[in-house]
Amino acid sequence: MTRQPHPAPVLRYLRRPLWWVLGVAAFVLLQFGAHARAVASDASAFADAAVVPAVAAPVDPDSGVIDLTYQQPSGERTAVAVYAPSFDERTVVGPVDIEVSRSDPRAVRLLTDERGYFDEMPYLLVLLLVPVASYVMRRRHIGRLDALVRADQASYAMVAAVVAPGRLHPRWQLCLYPVDARPGSRPVCAVELVWLPLLPDGAFPVEVKGEPRPFGIVALRAGDELLWPRGRALGYATKHPRPNGLGPFPTEPSANGRAGSGDGAPARPSLWPARALRIAFLVALAAYLWLVQDMSWRDEQALERSQPATATVVAVGDSPSTNFELSVQYDRDGRRESATLLAQSGPPHAGEQVRIRYDVTDPGTVWEAGLSGPPDARDDMILLVLLATMLGTFVASVLTRRQALADLGAHELAVAGRVDLGTLPARPG
Repeated sequence: MTRQPHPAPVLRYLRRPLWWVLGVAAFVLLQFGAHARAVASDASAFADAAVVPAVAAPVDPDSGVIDLTYQQPSGERTAVAVYAPSFDERTVVGPVDIEVSRSDPRAVRLLTDERGYFDEMPYLLVLLLVPVASYVMRRRHIGRLDALVRADQASYAMVAAVVAPGRLHPRWQLCLYPVDARPGSRPVCAVELVWLPLLPDGAFPVEVKGEPRPFGIVALRAGDELLWPRGRALGYATKHPRPNGLGPFPTEPSANGRAGSGDGAPARPSLWPARALRIAFLVALAAYLWLVQDMSWRDEQALERSQPATATVVAVGDSPSTNFELSVQYDRDGRRESATLLAQSGPPHAGEQVRIRYDVTDPGTVWEAGLSGPPDARDDMILLVLLATMLGTFVASVLTRRQALADLGAHELAVAGRVDLGTLPARPG
């Protein structure tokens, strides 16, 4: 075998993980930006902080909030709350030291809750290892194929047959049979293909170097063309029988697969509609992730400026949604406050008591104790819309791409008799 320049589909196969790297890098930057905003908020609040002793109540296991009391220099006892995201922080109970902002006595945090800008960066960078590892493995695989082609070692004469993609195997496969295998025999092994120069009819002879067995590495040549496996031979036994016919690998497109560019050839389809849908899916995914991060940050802020209370249900309103609108009253610093509560645990009756948390800066904002924060119907609706958009654009992009690739395969077969297996065309027809 003699080494040949890498065809365009093989180069695309090698470079595709680099696009994945860009996508993961965008996600990492998005997550880093959300974390950096929380760190900047803490840095501003605790730029001039004092460490004081406090008493911590047991953590609320549902919301992860810890209620604390500490004594200000003036002697006033102040009740505050902190959000404990980690397991170690949730075990805090009893006497504990906390940091208190000198500018805002309600801004407190545990000593272990000091965050830096790059705290989560190691975990985020791990995500980049997946596409980078895929790129390295692909480069290494093609390099081993090149070395195997140049190697001065014996090659095997075998028979091969192409298997079109199916539901259980979404890529084109090449089954290898012994040179003396009869029609109907099962293959020795099979490889998935990156590219095939021409689409042959039936079985054809191939020259094989390497180890034609499951998980083996093989270099293949049919006639004067090198065939490009995507990786090692498949580890499972394929059941595609050897076709009846046996002929040489075609050196030019077949007559029935070369209609030219006249009226009989279909128009070349465009993949841009599918790409536009994929871009829309990625934009919706980024918006969804950002909104989830923003909601989590706002919920944490709300929890840390809240206090627990027991409220009495005054009236139960009619609500068509899953949340029940309740009119409640509760005591706050000796004053009776009224508020509207969206109950998610069920519709209690008037006169019943429910555990709530209220915003100390806005007594009218209350929510059920145990929730991660005050419910926001508008944000919930936006999340549902984004989820529906993501699902719709993803399904539409997959179906549109499959149809476009099927049309592209039909066009290539009709015009040149070639099918670019570097992408995923459908069955030839």
